[in-house]
Amino acid sequence: LETRGEDISAIKQELFDLFFVPVSGIYCSPYETLQGNKVLQNEGEGNISRIFAATGFEPRLLADIPSYLKRLNRLDYIGFELSFIANMFRTAAEAIDDAAAQELYETGLFFYKKHLSAWAADFGRHVTERAQSNYFQACGHLTMFLVDTFGEDAGVTERDRAPALCQPGNLIKFV
Repeated sequence: LETRGEDISAIKQELFDLFFVPVSGIYCSPYETLQGNKVLQNEGEGNISRIFAATGFEPRLLADIPSYLKRLNRLDYIGFELSFIANMFRTAAEAIDDAAAQELYETGLFFYKKHLSAWAADFGRHVTERAQSNYFQACGHLTMFLVDTFGEDAGVTERDRAPALCQPGNLIKFV
């Protein structure tokens, strides 16, 4: 972890203050259900669970997932949602069959429109504003950049950021 002279123990503490301690004064909830996505609030995490299951994505099997995230048993964590899209795009890029590659890519964009487009840019902005270290300010900027990039590919503008129901039949499994 490169922190450019910042105290690593202070950065570790800031990690918990930003993302796990609501009374810290700088907390930024990394969970979609706490961001005002009315569709997801009505459905709970069932929708994300169905999407992940339909595509074979298991976030708890990702490399280097800390045990405290595994124990939370939450699928609407921003890191899992970004990993899902990255996996869809990576698998699409590696696909031999052009039709399968296009479906994987479109599934990633569809998930973006349904989930991340409604909240992740604001989350990144809040992290950037509340973070005390350069490290987490950069993480907030990176989140905004990724979300904006996905949005450009998906053709999502600021006023299009309204969630729509995800149809499991529109999803394909990735390997």
